[in-house]
Amino acid sequence: GTMIGSLVRDHLRSIVYGGTDGIISIFAIIAGVSGASLDVSVVVILGLATLLADALSMSVSDYLSSKAEDSLNEIEKIKILKDNNFEETLIERCISSGYSPEDATTLATIISKQRDVAADFMVAVTQNDDKTTPLSSSVATFIAFIFFGGIPLCANVLTTYSSFLTACIFTALTLFVLGVLQAKILHKSPLKMGFDVVCIGTSATIVAYTIGYLMSEHSV
Repeated sequence: GTMIGSLVRDHLRSIVYGGTDGIISIFAIIAGVSGASLDVSVVVILGLATLLADALSMSVSDYLSSKAEDSLNEIEKIKILKDNNFEETLIERCISSGYSPEDATTLATIISKQRDVAADFMVAVTQNDDKTTPLSSSVATFIAFIFFGGIPLCANVLTTYSSFLTACIFTALTLFVLGVLQAKILHKSPLKMGFDVVCIGTSATIVAYTIGYLMSEHSV
């Protein structure tokens, strides 16, 4: 519904980066195990352990970085409130955000009457009005990592015929979709970004598969 769509839009950055990291990390493990020609049970054990541990690690990192960013925003707000050229700074921030000089001056004149509210507005303008909280951002990262990281794992485990090939196909398609979403955040070409992310995932896969193969060939 509308509420779910709004949540996804607000947390798109966490979803894309958490999902991309999850699917590449897990698929690299699958590739390494396949290269070493190990049993599918090894894929399950290593895959699940990595999926949960890395998802937790990444979500905690997201939470801590978001908290640090909030602290920096508070420091920025204090600096703004102490600014002797408060209204001029407000006009500059509005202009840099796309307002015409006339509109920026009008807006600054109105909201500068409530200095605290105006300071919040300036911080929000600088941060592109981020609506997420550190907790919601970390939860979105955790869920995205588990969901997207689980795609190649499920494809590899649940498919009886050419399981590694099936995992490759599902992973490539998912990486392309994540690349397109990433292009939306970075305002770049969706097609190019989609292929770029697939290439990055492919590189990690080749390295992992080669290491697994070489280690199995030279094992005692």
